[in-house]
Amino acid sequence: RQQVIQSAAEGRVDQVFVAVGDRVTPGQPLLLLQDDTWETKQLDHDLEMQQQEVDMMLQQQAIATAEVNLEDAKATLSEDEALFDQGYIARDSLEESRRGVREAETLLQNERLKLQQTTLALQRLQLAAQTLEQEQRDKQVLAPEQAIILDVLVQRGSVVEIGTDLMVLGDPSRELVYLQLPPLRAQQVQPLQPARIQPIGPEAVTYPGTVLNVARLAGSGEDSEQTSLSVVVELDTPSRTLIPGTQVSVDIIPEQRIDVVKVEAGAVQQGEDGFFVWILGTANTAQKQPITVGLEGLTEVEVVQGLAEGDRVIVRPEQPLSEGMTVEVREN
Repeated sequence: RQQVIQSAAEGRVDQVFVAVGDRVTPGQPLLLLQDDTWETKQLDHDLEMQQQEVDMMLQQQAIATAEVNLEDAKATLSEDEALFDQGYIARDSLEESRRGVREAETLLQNERLKLQQTTLALQRLQLAAQTLEQEQRDKQVLAPEQAIILDVLVQRGSVVEIGTDLMVLGDPSRELVYLQLPPLRAQQVQPLQPARIQPIGPEAVTYPGTVLNVARLAGSGEDSEQTSLSVVVELDTPSRTLIPGTQVSVDIIPEQRIDVVKVEAGAVQQGEDGFFVWILGTANTAQKQPITVGLEGLTEVEVVQGLAEGDRVIVRPEQPLSEGMTVEVREN
């Protein structure tokens, strides 16, 4: 389930937040693309916002002043009307007071219109800010789902276009091991056989696995004389620690049996009558013991018949043995 993440926008890689082997969750930022003109647009927008906010404060102060002036003009008009009714002032003075009220009302209305225009301008700038933020979010590449980073194809400073491959993601719920086996070895391998996977290194943890499939045809490598078969082993449970590309040691178990009699492979010999081992008899003498072997491993051999519990098998003799030869026992 590998998938290649591609760029949905143009830009320059500003930051890469993940590395090969990292496990990511849906929505987690993977990298950030930076448009060289975005910061300039953002700065111009911020300056214009600040200017409009200052204009709004000045207009609010102007409205407050205009409201006070209107109240004063109305008070003056009220006094002049009373004086005119009493005959103390001429009609011209009364009309002058009325013009003052009208002018104060017009001034207040104009200031309120200016504030409304500034408010609309601020709203447009706020919408523009959302657009800029969306542009910035579009430049941020997010993980579409839970995944593991298999490869990072760009680095900081890389210039990308729409459709540029950025990185490769994999399914963290599955961990596969790919190996090559010589044809003779591969013939012993079948799907569903158990396997053991171990990182190369001291005190490495061993993980159980299962053979997934075996290639039927050998593929030629760089050396035309050497051929190998591809085998895929899947970990039964993801390790959550192995890094893609790590070299590991794999033991494939073609067949196994539990609770059997076994001896070191070097102790088993073959004669004209079949397989046998040397056992320690009475008076520390060597005795040839015919056996029937079962499963054969790299270092051990199963003994189906011929040995009983308590038999002492001679291994790694310093010289060839013969029937009845007295031996010196060196417990290791």
